[in-house]
Amino acid sequence: MTTFVHTLKPVELPDEARILQPPRVRVDKVTAESPALAVMTDLRKVRVITISPETPLNAALMVMINAKVRLLIAIDEVGVIVGLVSAQDLMGEKPLRVANDDRIHHDAVLVRQVMTRCSDVWPLNIRDVEYASVSDIVMHLIASHKQHALVIEPAVEDSSYHACGIFSATQIGRQLGEDINVSDGLAQSFSELERLIA
Repeated sequence: MTTFVHTLKPVELPDEARILQPPRVRVDKVTAESPALAVMTDLRKVRVITISPETPLNAALMVMINAKVRLLIAIDEVGVIVGLVSAQDLMGEKPLRVANDDRIHHDAVLVRQVMTRCSDVWPLNIRDVEYASVSDIVMHLIASHKQHALVIEPAVEDSSYHACGIFSATQIGRQLGEDINVSDGLAQSFSELERLIA
């Protein structure tokens, strides 16, 4: 049994107490000619939000809202990427079509039924991205009608690849200081996401 030897004594909160927190991260402004890497979320430095393909859509949507992201990477039990699921996948026509076709309730639709499977994901190679501009990435997103683009790099240990980055039209727009609309029907804010699942 644990023995507690130090008693903590609460103190009164002073009237002018402030919160000690790190400074806000400044989003660097970029131009269309800036290097593409300036707008890439580098997964070697930032932990990506993943989800099981067996997750119900409402739970996946809550993960997105809580993490303030619009893309989740679906991975299997050993960490292999099996697909990508975007806010558009969760809130567009796909879930309704799946529920109707499979004659199931909307709440029973799973991520695997609406995600973009790996065979349909056309990632960008980091070697090409290193020489690309922000404009090149924006044109790629617009041409593919995708809100996000995955970036991969060759694995050192074998002939496979690892996901090493993600481009987001929203993030690029924030850094450019203008909206980038790559497709219709996508919720434009997290308040819209919350309203849609209420």
